[in-house]
Amino acid sequence: MKKKMDTSEAFLRCFHAFTSPMSLDVYLDDVLYIKDLLYEDFSYYEPLTRGEHQIYITVHEQTDILCTRSIWISNEKIYTLIITTDFKTSGPGLYLINDAKRPIPEGHCLLRLGTFCDLSDLVNVQFSEQTPTFKKISPHQSSHYLSFTPSTYSITALSHDQTHSFCELKNCSLKVARIYTLYLIGNTSETYPIHFLLSIDGSSFLSF
Repeated sequence: MKKKMDTSEAFLRCFHAFTSPMSLDVYLDDVLYIKDLLYEDFSYYEPLTRGEHQIYITVHEQTDILCTRSIWISNEKIYTLIITTDFKTSGPGLYLINDAKRPIPEGHCLLRLGTFCDLSDLVNVQFSEQTPTFKKISPHQSSHYLSFTPSTYSITALSHDQTHSFCELKNCSLKVARIYTLYLIGNTSETYPIHFLLSIDGSSFLSF
């Protein structure tokens, strides 16, 4: 059953995609909002009110602020706040995307790509050795949602000129009537290699 909230509220979750062993605390308007968030983890969607909010993050149970950002929240919207590398500072940065509600074609699912790895290049992504489905997606951006037939796919991330691949995800199962984001995270190190992470968006199960 979909969870319903008062129409004066929205939902926000956080995704830790910053390549670091640090767990993070997230503060909303100077109040602890999410604590001890580990790399690759998503928080639960939490309600918040319409308007401007100040977000900052710290290392878990520490006081030094790593980065801060002002965000604007609209009524009846669902958001994900991604913590990943800021190319200007090489430290963590905050990027807000809208987990938009979309009509799902009968017998299908929806999926978009979000590139939040440490690559500064444009990325193509192809499904099961077909022509690239997502083309020239910029760093720290998400694509439009596309409709897919529920199935199991092999997915490859390629350079935009398709001369080399960054990573592959095999046996990725997409189910009917779901809305997904396929995140590309990590860096070129052995500790945090670039890889895909599939998430079900809140628009699949939250309503107002």
